[in-house]
Amino acid sequence: MGPASLTETGGGLRGEQRRDQRRGHSRRALDRRVFCYVSGSRLDTTARDIGGGGMFVSMDDPGVVPPGALVGLAFDSGADAARTIFLFGRVVRKETGPRRGVGLRWESAATTAPAAELSMFLIRLLGVVPKGIATETTRDGRPGKSTYRFPEPPARPAARPVRTASGIAVKAIVRTAGSEVHGRIVDLGVDSIRLLALKPPDRDLVRVSFRLSSPAGEAAITCECVVSGVEKDPRGLSRIDLLVQHVEEGDHRGVLARYVRWLHGRADQNSGGSAAISAAVNTGPSLHT
Repeated sequence: MGPASLTETGGGLRGEQRRDQRRGHSRRALDRRVFCYVSGSRLDTTARDIGGGGMFVSMDDPGVVPPGALVGLAFDSGADAARTIFLFGRVVRKETGPRRGVGLRWESAATTAPAAELSMFLIRLLGVVPKGIATETTRDGRPGKSTYRFPEPPARPAARPVRTASGIAVKAIVRTAGSEVHGRIVDLGVDSIRLLALKPPDRDLVRVSFRLSSPAGEAAITCECVVSGVEKDPRGLSRIDLLVQHVEEGDHRGVLARYVRWLHGRADQNSGGSAAISAAVNTGPSLHT
């Protein structure tokens, strides 16, 4: 299998387009095998849909691709003398249900083809009219690599976290490839988590495991997160801010979002909401013991 072809038909790149209002870009359904490069490894994957903002890549085991990783995909330019064009995207979500794979947000495109060829490729494949393609010059003065950087997406509004009562929080374990840190979640949102621990994790990509009570029983939650900030609090504990990239909820699908909505509602009711929230979470031992 070579680079994905721009002229693939049927379930390929000329499939039906649809407008995704959440993304603000048209998405095009396709079913095309494509090479995916992650941290020096090559994966044989399937492109399921593509657009000006990003792409969904189907794979058997999305766990091999860390959240926040930069992924490269190889396409041919579609020109008469086709050359390979690489699209680079950042992993912004992972799916482990019936549709297994990762969602990418485009960051850049690069090729040794002329800038005009790259421009036509982006217009035909993504519906993007590129502005500002940069072209390097070789030592002998000839055009070299052409690169296009996609605009930064609009900033997402921050998740509204809910602070649990002082001294009471959800016990959590923060794991990386090389360490395990025990802590307590003190702010909980669908897209963000803040926790306290004796020390910060040794990596920026972490898995946070904790349990929540629900009408259907206790739910084990694991969130794949990116560390967005670490500060010391007055007691010398590490206050760790995390951005949630992917949530695993087992048989309790949607329980985290429901739990956070419940916390929001209780906190907004009246000043007695803190006591109600405190009763709903686990009391953890002191981090200094």
